[in-house]
Amino acid sequence: MRKLEKSPPTNELLTNDNYPRLLITGELKAAYGYTEGFFNPVEGKVFTREDFETYVTIVSGGKARRWFNADSVFLYTLPVDDPFKKGYTHCTGMIVSKKGRASIGLKLWFTNAGKKKEQQYLRSLRWKIRYRNDDWKYDREVFERAVRNREGDRK
Repeated sequence: MRKLEKSPPTNELLTNDNYPRLLITGELKAAYGYTEGFFNPVEGKVFTREDFETYVTIVSGGKARRWFNADSVFLYTLPVDDPFKKGYTHCTGMIVSKKGRASIGLKLWFTNAGKKKEQQYLRSLRWKIRYRNDDWKYDREVFERAVRNREGDRK
């Protein structure tokens, strides 16, 4: 990705490889008042590369491969103005990515007590979500067979 002096333009082509950074940048800009909504910039406020690095922790290399067989894991905290289901007052975003593959985005909601165990919960996700080493191909027949089997299990 090109060096960010300012936030990336909203018309930048979205690809699987730059999706995590663009999505996170948009979310953080909206959450921290750099934009109104997702796209309308607030005059006089510029989201910089340093802002991104302040809000986002990126795990890459061997750790990301061990945890999810991924290239990078992006972790960031979003402020919660309107608590989810009244008790969930903390939100952590996580995007797991691997070059040339679709990224996996998660929002993890925590109560005050759950936030204290956040690292434990994040560790429990490791090895539960994994990229395969081979190229996955969509096979309609396999998919339809799985759907039929699942529907049979529900009866």
